[in-house]
Amino acid sequence: VNIDTAIESFQIYNPMNKYYFSSSSLGNYGTPCISNTFFERQESNEFYFLNDYYPYLFTWDKELFVNTRRQFTKLSYLNGGTSNDKEEILEVFHTQNVNKKLNFGLKYNTNASTGQYRFQRTKRSSFNLFSSYDGDFYNYDLSINTNNFIVNQNGGIVSDTLLLDKYYQSPENLITVYKGTGSPPREIAYVIDTFKNINFLMVHNFNLSEYQKRNDTISTDSLSKKTSIGMMFITK
Repeated sequence: VNIDTAIESFQIYNPMNKYYFSSSSLGNYGTPCISNTFFERQESNEFYFLNDYYPYLFTWDKELFVNTRRQFTKLSYLNGGTSNDKEEILEVFHTQNVNKKLNFGLKYNTNASTGQYRFQRTKRSSFNLFSSYDGDFYNYDLSINTNNFIVNQNGGIVSDTLLLDKYYQSPENLITVYKGTGSPPREIAYVIDTFKNINFLMVHNFNLSEYQKRNDTISTDSLSKKTSIGMMFITK
C-alpha cells in the first residue's frame, strides 16, 4: 500500500478520542472516562471499575497480529504543557518475523499527566507481548498484557462558584475536596488509586483438512480450495 501518514492520525494521541466519538472524563490524560454514546460504553470487564479505563488498557481484544518481511520499529514521544500541568507520553512498538510463519513483537506505553487542578496526577505503564504462527496444519495467536495505574483523586473542587472567584488566579489554586501535601508537579495526594491488570489470550488451531491446489487449464491463474475441518483451543 502507499505510505500515507494521514491514516495514522498521530495527532490524536489520547486513546479516549480514538475509541469514542464523544466522551466525558475527569480531565487530564489517564483519568477515568466514559462514552457519551450509550452503546459504546464498555461493560465487559469482570472488575467493574476497570471499564472506565478501557481506552488506556492493553487488552487481548485490541490485539493486532502482524506478518512482515522486515522488522519494524516505531518510537513516539509526545510532550506538552508547562512544568505544572504537563503531559508526557512514550510509546514503543517493535515486530519482526523469525521465518515466514512465525512472528513476534512487543508494545510498551508509559505516560504521566499532572492535570489542571491540584492532586490530579496520573501515571500509567502498559506492556504487551504478542506472537503468531501460521503453518499449514497448525497456527496460534498469543497476547500477553500488563497494565499498571497510579491515579490521584481530589474529589473535585469544593464549589463551582470558585471558578468565578477572582481571588483564585489559577486553577491549581482552587480548593479541592481531597487534599494532600506539596505543590505541582511533586505534590502528594492523600487519596490515591492504584491497580494492576494482567490479561492473557492464546488461540490454537489444528487444521485436519487437506489443502488442494489445481491449475486452471484456460489460464495461468491458480484456483485454491481449503476445507475448514479442524480443532480450536482458546485460553484467556
